[in-house]
Amino acid sequence: MDLDTYIAQTTGKVVSYDGIPADAGQCVQLVADYAVKVLGVKLPNYPIAANYWEKPVPGYTKIPYPNVPLRGDIVVFSENLPGSEGAGHIDICLSGSPSGYAGFDSNWGGNKTAHQVQHTYGYVYGFLWKGENMDYTRGVMGAMKFLAVRQTGDITDAEYEKYKDDVGAYVQYLTQVQAEHHIAPQPYPPPPGNIDKASVEDYISKNLQ
Repeated sequence: MDLDTYIAQTTGKVVSYDGIPADAGQCVQLVADYAVKVLGVKLPNYPIAANYWEKPVPGYTKIPYPNVPLRGDIVVFSENLPGSEGAGHIDICLSGSPSGYAGFDSNWGGNKTAHQVQHTYGYVYGFLWKGENMDYTRGVMGAMKFLAVRQTGDITDAEYEKYKDDVGAYVQYLTQVQAEHHIAPQPYPPPPGNIDKASVEDYISKNLQ
């Protein structure tokens, strides 16, 4: 499921991820549900939202504010957030800029339905990004398999279809980290603009061997 579909299906609803009635509509319930259904990476079970910055979150990379969040990032607020009773807050970034971001929230301002909110970065710890631990690892492994196939001769269409998404994820990762999260550029060439069979083979032959 993609983010747009998830928003369409959950807007205006009280989301319950763990099935416990008392937890329904809490911010963590929405984000935990999103993490599984859209990102495919389950969040650990922590008692408060701020813990998702203060404790390990396997499968995600922590990007501290003042970096700008990406669409789909999980935004984590400190327990010092006024009105949070020491729990902080957590939500989903829909779009970000240096001055603030549009979020998809539950239990913000007492509204326990899933809804959109315009936020500043006050009390924001940072963002959970699933890019490195998932797309990078998956992509590198895919590229290695792709290279192993190529060593035996030209890849077949079936082999290409099997590995092209992994190679595409790897290529995407190389530019996401440096361009979108403002991390120092790495000495990687830009990826092919169109991930088709010819450009993937050409990119791998020049840059990944």
